[in-house]
Amino acid sequence: MKRSLYAILLFLWLALPSMADLNGMVINVSPGGEITVNRGLADQVKPGLRWYVYDRDQPKAELEAVLVDNYTTQARIVSGSKVVVGDKATTKAFSAAPAAGQVASQSKSIESTIPKNKPDRRFSTTPRQKEETLESTQENYEKRLSASTKKANFSGGASKMRRSSVNPMMVYNVFSRYTNSATAGITLQNALPTAWSEVSHNKKMKEFNTYGSLDVSVTWWNDNLVDAYSDMMAFREGRTSVDQRLQMRNGLYAQKGTDRFLVFHVKMKNVGKSNVQVAPFNWHCYLLDKEGNYVKPQRYDQILDRTLTPGQETEGSVYFSKQEVAGRNFSGDNVTLVLEDILADRATLEF
Repeated sequence: MKRSLYAILLFLWLALPSMADLNGMVINVSPGGEITVNRGLADQVKPGLRWYVYDRDQPKAELEAVLVDNYTTQARIVSGSKVVVGDKATTKAFSAAPAAGQVASQSKSIESTIPKNKPDRRFSTTPRQKEETLESTQENYEKRLSASTKKANFSGGASKMRRSSVNPMMVYNVFSRYTNSATAGITLQNALPTAWSEVSHNKKMKEFNTYGSLDVSVTWWNDNLVDAYSDMMAFREGRTSVDQRLQMRNGLYAQKGTDRFLVFHVKMKNVGKSNVQVAPFNWHCYLLDKEGNYVKPQRYDQILDRTLTPGQETEGSVYFSKQEVAGRNFSGDNVTLVLEDILADRATLEF
């Protein structure tokens, strides 16, 4: 009985080193040099962990884990080169045991066979990820916000609403030419209100064109912007562990609706001297797909249905479904938002 117990303990003692090693596979090599291994937080992987890459049994490169997600690891190359998809990755370091009968001083370690002085060009520009701080995450967020925001001004388009200019005396001459003295008074009585209406309308539109002006700023809350905002908020609240950051990121996706919709935040300010009506707002806003088809908003914040007085401003969000009923998908990196018929102007915002 004791011998059996000793045998089991000896087996476990010998097996522990191999059980501690984690094996994975390279599943992606980006053009920028980032290497993805199919192991992550669920496998107890943490940033800074070293991966050793093999092609069959031949050592190729040594990697360092930089960004760890639930099931994948983004790594940078430390030494070696020519890492490709399908290579084996393990946490077990390269061994250098000399062959039987060979003098140890004459044997070369496996690590020495890796060309450390001649890295692959694909990885020569891969920088070591800097330690993130509140300042760096805030700077990244502001950069993403600027790239995801487009602005437009609506003014001067009201001239398109003007009808043909009418000269009152010309109207009188035309009407009086084909009338006799008996009917001239009646014809003139009909012509003068028409001429005065045209003149008043043109004057009103000229003033509207001169004094109407609306500034609009639109921010597309795409995945990159949400991620940057999440990282900044996580550092502000001291929630900097990987699990806490992932939890905050998933919460923001659900809170802002970006997990189901393309979300655009719209800010409008009346910078002119006359009132500007933008209600109902969904009549003025739509997306264009690659074929030029119109896509209406799924929903929007009703606060955007306003008549803005001079100096007044408002803001709210517009939501477009990522997957249309017709099967069209708008979840790509580039979208086109159109704002139309605001002060008779039109703006096409390409993100």
